Amino acid sequence: MIFVNQQNPLHSALIPFGVLEFDTGHSTVVYGNLLETSDFLVDALEKWYALRKEVITTYQSIEIFLDNRPQINSRRTQFIKRIINFACQINKKIHLVYYPPYHSKYNPIERFWATLENYWNGTLLTSVDKVIYTTKNIRWKGITPTVQLLDKTYQKGVKLSPKQMQIYDNLLIRKANIPKWDVEIVPNQEMRALFIE
Repeated sequence: MIFVNQQNPLHSALIPFGVLEFDTGHSTVVYGNLLETSDFLVDALEKWYALRKEVITTYQSIEIFLDNRPQINSRRTQFIKRIINFACQINKKIHLVYYPPYHSKYNPIERFWATLENYWNGTLLTSVDKVIYTTKNIRWKGITPTVQLLDKTYQKGVKLSPKQMQIYDNLLIRKANIPKWDVEIVPNQEMRALFIE
């Protein structure tokens, strides 16, 4: 969490979301306002996809390495609903791979975050523009990141009932011996039908 501009409550804190593409080394950082919710995290993932669509369009599937924070946990109802919808929208298999507790330090994006923190060490981040400008100026593997702001308010506590979640959970492919840590989403007609209004 980054604190900026205490005079404006809407922008008193920024939440960063990052995507590091292993094959290219390209990084994308999306900042959100105040709350790190499942909806913000999937909106940020959708923003990343929109920004990088031309490169990603050739991929057959997307493998996402995650820490196990509550907002993106594989049992988090709103996250699962939104990530299934995202897979259906882009029509690609999504494979969620979770690092166990206290092991997210092995995720390569943590080295990107360390580079960013080292770069702005001592910088007074007094405004949203300053945070975005500073982030855009770092280099990771010789590449500057794509940086965006999602200026949107999110509601805490959005969740599905156990009955609703069971419908979505039945569509997931969970690895038998590690069902919390390895989840596949393969878009199909049954999934898409859940999002047709």
